[in-house]
Amino acid sequence: MFGNNFQDKEAGQVLSMDLLLALVVFAVFLGVSANNMDLISSKMDETSYVHSLQRIVTENANLLLTTPGSPENWEEGHQPLSMVKPGLAQADSATGTFNNTLNMKKILKLAENYHELMDGKLLPFGLNSTMIVSPRDRSLETITVNNQEHPEAARDILTINRTIMCDYMIAIVLTSIVSHQPSETSPDRYQPLICPHCNLTHNYQHTRGSAYNKPGWKCKPFTVTQNDINNTDIYIMTDPPMVMDQSACWIIDSTQNLTDNRYKFTSSPYRLNERLSQILAEKGNATIWLHVFSSGNSNEAFDVYIGRFSKNTPAEKIRTQYLTPQPCNFIFKVWI
Repeated sequence: MFGNNFQDKEAGQVLSMDLLLALVVFAVFLGVSANNMDLISSKMDETSYVHSLQRIVTENANLLLTTPGSPENWEEGHQPLSMVKPGLAQADSATGTFNNTLNMKKILKLAENYHELMDGKLLPFGLNSTMIVSPRDRSLETITVNNQEHPEAARDILTINRTIMCDYMIAIVLTSIVSHQPSETSPDRYQPLICPHCNLTHNYQHTRGSAYNKPGWKCKPFTVTQNDINNTDIYIMTDPPMVMDQSACWIIDSTQNLTDNRYKFTSSPYRLNERLSQILAEKGNATIWLHVFSSGNSNEAFDVYIGRFSKNTPAEKIRTQYLTPQPCNFIFKVWI
């Protein structure tokens, strides 16, 4: 009798120990499962936040690159910054539309007032960012709009890198003569220009309509004022800078002041102010003609530009790259 009771008690103790051990294991399992669920939930929340942040940053970067901002002339500073929503796109003067070209004045204005124009408008508060416009031509100036070094501990760094065109707006092209065949929509096809030399019987007669890729003259007019001559510097320059065509030369004159004084192209831009002042004399403005002779050899082809630069523009910026929009990388980094 005593032996049976002892065995029953022993069996009951073993059962209790097994149940307790099972409960402990179950509790540990529940704890681990709950912790994993918290981790999974946290990861899902973080992933959702990152995706949401990436969408916001991408959409606002697109707005920055493809719209002029509100109001369109916000870079002129006529409105308080609190009323401005920035955009960097430049309007096409011919069509009035906005293309994939950035306006340098807008870029510089954004750089001056970056946080006032970006925080809470195109970027949620609390985010850090870097914005750089880096030209593909490494000889041109890189524009740092905002520069913040992200710490090593920074998480969720979002990077947008777009190829865009940027108009440096350092100079204004008064006229150009390019070596390639004009397009079907070129205005010259519908309004042929008659060089004032073409009707002369002198040695410097310029036959009208000399064909591209053939030896001969290409001539175009442009307008210059006394104000241009007095307050800006006007240069003639070529692309490439070194002209290999040994027969190439240029003439600057007007219908009322014709000349056959020919000049060879130099590897450096040539300042025209003195010559233009002689042509204008006492006139307030005049139509000036640029005449360019070339051999028509495609292997020695070159383009000619006349550009108007601000006074005291550094010599290193008197170059053809600053006359036309240049391909650049728009690099925008955002992190928490």
